[in-house]
Amino acid sequence: MCAVEAEPKLVEPVRTVVDGVVREVRVPALAAAPAQGSLGDIPFDNAAQAPNEAVLARKEADGTWRDVTAAEFAAEVLAVARGLIAEGLREGDRLAIMARTTYEWTLLDFAGWAAGLVTVPIYPTSSALQARWIIQDSGAVACAVEDTAQARIISAERANLPWLAHLWEFDTGAIGRLVKAGERIPEALVHARRANRTPDSVATLIYTSGT
Repeated sequence: MCAVEAEPKLVEPVRTVVDGVVREVRVPALAAAPAQGSLGDIPFDNAAQAPNEAVLARKEADGTWRDVTAAEFAAEVLAVARGLIAEGLREGDRLAIMARTTYEWTLLDFAGWAAGLVTVPIYPTSSALQARWIIQDSGAVACAVEDTAQARIISAERANLPWLAHLWEFDTGAIGRLVKAGERIPEALVHARRANRTPDSVATLIYTSGT
């Protein structure tokens, strides 16, 4: 017989009122905040708990979809994270990603977190001025784009972004080159960087549309 968890006890919300107007309403969290770990741990935790479970699906060149298991995804995240380190990205560096929500976007996002980086998403429909502002304001030292059109947008602005050391394009094999570059980096270095991240570490800088 399964034990039934008791429903959380309802508490009266605390209201902050300014000039007679409610500005904030809050209640205590229903679960304790995590004391350790970060988003970069998710692929590795999933792989340890259920390595053969499908966690994502990716579209193949022929248009079919293939499931990616937790173990496969964690291995890819680790390989790309090693590549980011090999390219000289240090803990806390900003990595901009300008692309649709593709498999490569997700992979690089998690790899960036695993390498101790802060990711900076850029809407794929952003103008050159918007993209430049986001990279400039965030201080991103690397940017990954999805296709040649986006690469041209960022390339046209690189004279205004002298600290942008890397521009990678998914469609021309950026992920594969990062994996190749990372072969000389010990896996332990990625795990050490992950261990340095905490629930209070900044994971992503998000700029709203039209910023």
